[in-house]
Amino acid sequence: MEEPILTPAEQADHARSVVDYPHLDLDDDEYVAIDVERARVGMVFIWLGTLAVSALFMATADIVTKSLNGDQIKLILVATAYLMTILAIAGGLISSLVYRSNYMVVTNHRIFSRLQSAPFAYRQQVIEIGRIEDASYTKAGILQYAFNYGTMRLSTVGEEHTYSLTFVYQPKEQIKSIKKMIHAAKEQELNHKNGNNNHNYNNNHNGSHDF
Repeated sequence: MEEPILTPAEQADHARSVVDYPHLDLDDDEYVAIDVERARVGMVFIWLGTLAVSALFMATADIVTKSLNGDQIKLILVATAYLMTILAIAGGLISSLVYRSNYMVVTNHRIFSRLQSAPFAYRQQVIEIGRIEDASYTKAGILQYAFNYGTMRLSTVGEEHTYSLTFVYQPKEQIKSIKKMIHAAKEQELNHKNGNNNHNYNNNHNGSHDF
């Protein structure tokens, strides 16, 4: 089996990728080319929602306690409001963790993605980059255009498998970079096949002269 041939720059990229992405099982000739960036506004939305819910609990408790008599009842309502606020903040922390756990990483050979919807619910996917047939993105609504984020979608031939990631920052630019990687991978694969075919042809042609 032939050893993978890498340029010095690619060797450096491979060494860097192994250190920076220890959770990826990279081949000896593989390196990370694109780490799809997600929009920070997604985290902002999470915490704006958390603060709004917390403020609602506290404001409701304040309004109700002012209209009631009895210190014990007021104390119970205030304690309940504080408890609900703590739960809301905990929910914000969990949502932030889930948001940050989603990723899509493109190497010179494969695409690694992790789609997590809950703390203990996720799907890990790996696909050869040459199998990607379509790479596209969508942006819908004022917020997505204002903050320049959208949903990125990669699909294989016949849409047998589809890989998507939401809240992708600058999706147009990132899709453009991924398409370049896909084109380069397919071109390399085609050159490799043509090289093998030429090698087999030469062997057969030379063998036909042996008597």
